[in-house]
Amino acid sequence: MEHLLNDQDYADLKHEIDDIPWLGFDHDSTKQYDIVIMQSYPLLRGWSQERLDAFKTETTPLSSLDELGMFQSWLFFGVWEAFLNRHLASKDFIFETSKGPVIRTRRLRDVIGYADSLISKSDLKEKERWARLLRHALDTALYWNRTLVVFRTPVSKIKENFDAVVQLTATCCEALNDLITIFPREIRDTGPNYSFWLDDSRSEGTLHKRLGARGWCKSLFGYLIHDTGLSTAQYATLMNANNASRLDHRSCSYDGCFARRVDPRNHLTRHTNDSCRCDFRKPNINSITLTYESGSFPLIDLDKIEGSQTILTDCVRSFQNGEDTPFVAISHVWSDGLCSDADTGLPLCQMSSLKQLAALCKNESTSYFHLTYIDTLCIPRDERIKKLAINTMARVYSTASIVLVLDSTLRTVDVGTSSAARVLLQIITSPWNHRLWTLQEALLARELIFAFHDGLYKAWDLLVRGNSIPTPIGSECQYKLCELLSGRKGMNVARIASLLRRRSSSVPADEFLAVASLLEIPIEPLTSKEGEDRCCEFWILVKHVPRGIVFQVQKKISIEGFRWAPRSLMGSKATTTMSTDGDAIVTATHGLRGTYDLLIIQRPQHLDFTDHRMYLLIVVPRRQIFCMASCWDRHRIWCDAVLVERLKPSTSLVGLQTTAAVCLSRKKEGSGLDAPQYEYKTRCGLFHDYDLHEREGPVDWDSTPGSESWRKFREMIDTNILCDVSEGQTIYLT
Repeated sequence: MEHLLNDQDYADLKHEIDDIPWLGFDHDSTKQYDIVIMQSYPLLRGWSQERLDAFKTETTPLSSLDELGMFQSWLFFGVWEAFLNRHLASKDFIFETSKGPVIRTRRLRDVIGYADSLISKSDLKEKERWARLLRHALDTALYWNRTLVVFRTPVSKIKENFDAVVQLTATCCEALNDLITIFPREIRDTGPNYSFWLDDSRSEGTLHKRLGARGWCKSLFGYLIHDTGLSTAQYATLMNANNASRLDHRSCSYDGCFARRVDPRNHLTRHTNDSCRCDFRKPNINSITLTYESGSFPLIDLDKIEGSQTILTDCVRSFQNGEDTPFVAISHVWSDGLCSDADTGLPLCQMSSLKQLAALCKNESTSYFHLTYIDTLCIPRDERIKKLAINTMARVYSTASIVLVLDSTLRTVDVGTSSAARVLLQIITSPWNHRLWTLQEALLARELIFAFHDGLYKAWDLLVRGNSIPTPIGSECQYKLCELLSGRKGMNVARIASLLRRRSSSVPADEFLAVASLLEIPIEPLTSKEGEDRCCEFWILVKHVPRGIVFQVQKKISIEGFRWAPRSLMGSKATTTMSTDGDAIVTATHGLRGTYDLLIIQRPQHLDFTDHRMYLLIVVPRRQIFCMASCWDRHRIWCDAVLVERLKPSTSLVGLQTTAAVCLSRKKEGSGLDAPQYEYKTRCGLFHDYDLHEREGPVDWDSTPGSESWRKFREMIDTNILCDVSEGQTIYLT
């Protein structure tokens, strides 16, 4: 992974990199072979097509280092040679050590620079040719990457080598995939998105173990590996996690960070250092209350916090609608010790620190800020006033001259002496970037500034600084930060769901309050409701939602008419990308109206999922069969139809594939609707076999073999269900 590091990081971190054994395949050790297309690389070096075909259909554990060595060479040297039509000499990458030959990727940076230069200088027609070559190489690499990971689990004695090979080839293919960003938009937007797989289960994955050994919280594992990419996750394993608050993350899980959860009723407000014992200061609650009741919001004048009185009688300043008085709004993490309310206030040391930080803020029109907004001083405990305060939050952060981010982990980082990649990684993995309310605060900011150990830095300046990282680490980390700077223009439910899925809150009920303004829907109707009633009201106000929302894995609302709707969009289990190919419309009385593909069961029946039973759906007259299993619910349901996310299998995946589906029960006619109405029963998974789908001629449903994995599923099924297809059917879903 040396190619991922710039010169500064390489000098600092090269001793942290584990050597990857070279398994000895003949890339060019006996002679320099001709440059060929991807599929011909192993054939030119002694493998037969029959051996390749047998490898992808065999499901016994992989035990041969020789076979693994071929894939190491093919998915590293073969990929780049097929793309560039240029020989990569093994002597530039393979080195002898006391432990045997190893492969190091530092010279790949030169190869990437060479490819970048060639593509950048070419005309549009030539760029299109380069794009075809790149996608052909990546398509083949992805196919065999998934063949290895999904179907050829290694025996234990070569597991370590297997993981090293998969991680090496996946990160190098990510570097090739990253070149797509230099093509013109009209070229790069026409291709698929590539995501390479690791054999990295939750409890035993090598990458998980390395992240855990470095002190990273488990709740970040999925974000690092799946959201930011394998290259960024590998980079994170080279450094210790930043735990400035000295929190104990041993009880944290993949689903959340328990160490940073705060009980607002029993919060502990901390001083700036453990030895400080200064008194608390708090604003005048009456002034705060009157400000909110007048439709305004309060600001704290930090020039008026000195004195011996506990209650600061004249520090509250009312910000009226339409005025342009400059002020700084603070965006922070409660678990860092600033958790409080206006009734309790903050220690004088913390208020003095806020004053010093605000004074450092500058923009084109203001060189000194003394007015600030921070929730812990501006929102009182009274529930009625708190609701009024929540109603103004979007106005606060959208009108603030500067939104200043305070996070204890960032306050220990020296930007001036750290690489651009390390700074961006610290930002996107910071607790601040994984909390609920900070999403709104960042997206609405006119100017976002981060407080680091060596001063304040504008987010846009840090983003531009990241342009110097010519690797997937730079592009992925930049993208994550850029998401927060893009504002709410064009915001929709799918984007909100993507931004929320790795975030959490100490008060989960606040979720829809925190994102309502981002979707430009009124917040007042939500503050007047609680529980699932608030959830229903949110979806009614949103009205237009992606059709794919019904396939999401989150827990659903239990109220009639909204059983299709997620109760929450937060949480690491929300890993399914929400399809955005068309909208569905939320109605208050009849459910969700949308157009979907359905499998209509010829003889509706009860389906029993209590004992993990599976069913074989036979689609007549189309030549398709699916194995259906419930993903979550374990109960008996009545099923008239199955809503299917994708009827046709993907051509880029291997063998057994899955698609999301929903079991439906047809409701009685007579409601006067313009389309049939179905009740959402349970989310399920459909398994289908690509090899079987491609087979020509009549299909014997009971004897057609398909892949080995398909045969194993088939042996577990004793009930066949005949179905008809209804494509593009408009329905109401309750």
